[in-house]
Amino acid sequence: EKLHKMGPSIVFITSAIIIEDEDESSSSAASNNISIIASKRNGHNDDGDCTFEMWRIDCPRIPGSFTGTGDVTASLLLGHLAKHPDNLPLVMEKVINTMYVLIERTHQTKGETVQSKELKLIQSKDVIESP
Repeated sequence: EKLHKMGPSIVFITSAIIIEDEDESSSSAASNNISIIASKRNGHNDDGDCTFEMWRIDCPRIPGSFTGTGDVTASLLLGHLAKHPDNLPLVMEKVINTMYVLIERTHQTKGETVQSKELKLIQSKDVIESP
């Protein structure tokens, strides 16, 4: 809500680790998943407060650090929003699906060099074009 009040009509947060209760914080389940959150401002209610819809998708965390994830996520988000401007949940699914496959393919072949941690974009052309 605070981010919407700053101006953007769409907020997309990636790689959030959300611990919902204290018992879960000690379990490996909390650290093995990441949450992706999307929110869309719909306007204002009668009291003048911002109204919005929010969606969250949890997915398994792939260990490691990968080069280019933010740039590719932003590009996919903008591209899919242009095609489906009124369907943020669908856009979210397409972006997350594509990013998960890209990161998984990169993880399977990564080494210790920075270059080996760059996303396998060419090798993933299929999923980028048809998520």
